[in-house]
Amino acid sequence: MATINTIEDLIRILDENPEWTEALRSRLLTQELLELPARLAEYVKSNNERLDTIEARLDTLDRQLEIIKAQLQSLELRIDRLDRRMERFEDDMARFRSRHASEMVKEQSDIMADELGYGKVQTLTRRDLLRMVNSADTEDISRSDLRSFRRADLIVEAVEDS
Repeated sequence: MATINTIEDLIRILDENPEWTEALRSRLLTQELLELPARLAEYVKSNNERLDTIEARLDTLDRQLEIIKAQLQSLELRIDRLDRRMERFEDDMARFRSRHASEMVKEQSDIMADELGYGKVQTLTRRDLLRMVNSADTEDISRSDLRSFRRADLIVEAVEDS
């Protein structure tokens, strides 16, 4: 029989007799503590399985996100092309409306002159208009006013009705 005088003696005897260690452990620890290593291993296994499932889902989401990104880039390119086409269309429409308005004003110039109490003599051409501006003293007229005058849709020479 072994004599135990110090803690080192106890540890040495427990190392030499593993069944004693187990008997001492079951006396000192509760059942819950004894089951803890197995329960922890089960938890780790279950958690790893959940993490594997989550990782697989994240991988799927990453692939789907890449597809969505590619589709968005494609849509952005298509939208850019549509924007450019729309801008050209709007520019064309603005020119069309401007031309239409100018033509309507020219067609109505006789009526407008008459309503103002004038008789229309002639519609001036751009060349007539430039000659008029270039031959006149325009020092007191701002550049923007001259520009507006030169770009007018219609300039009519008219005489007062008698």
